Amino acid sequence: METIELVEQSIAWGRSRIVGIGDTPLDAPTPCDEWDLRQLVNHTVNAAATIAEVLASDGEHDAWGANARTPQEMADTDTSWPNPVERYDEVTSVIIEAARNSPPEQTFLQGGSQQPASSLARAIAFDSVVHGWDIAKATGQDPTIP
Repeated sequence: METIELVEQSIAWGRSRIVGIGDTPLDAPTPCDEWDLRQLVNHTVNAAATIAEVLASDGEHDAWGANARTPQEMADTDTSWPNPVERYDEVTSVIIEAARNSPPEQTFLQGGSQQPASSLARAIAFDSVVHGWDIAKATGQDPTIP
């Protein structure tokens, strides 16, 4: 499977789980013991936003450097509400565009070293599926990963 196909399918699957939250209370427990549903969605969207920021930068922005937001800070930052699907779409569209159009030789900073855009694209694919599964389990949706 091509990286772009993997990214698109993973993001779409994760998105469908956010859409499927429905009327589930945002303080519902999740498989992530330390986070309720609101925090899990915040983390999912903010992690995608972090990757989108890097991919939209000049290649010198390191979101995983010394001043990086921790996973807990991402979970506690309410940038997703009142419409987490809209925010997820906004940030993942940047990621998909970069995955489609970044030249193979283009690199971005990740934790102090240069990484290809495809590496970041695979990271969001992984994150979308893992946290999509978590959201599915917390909201009674089908957690089966295609």
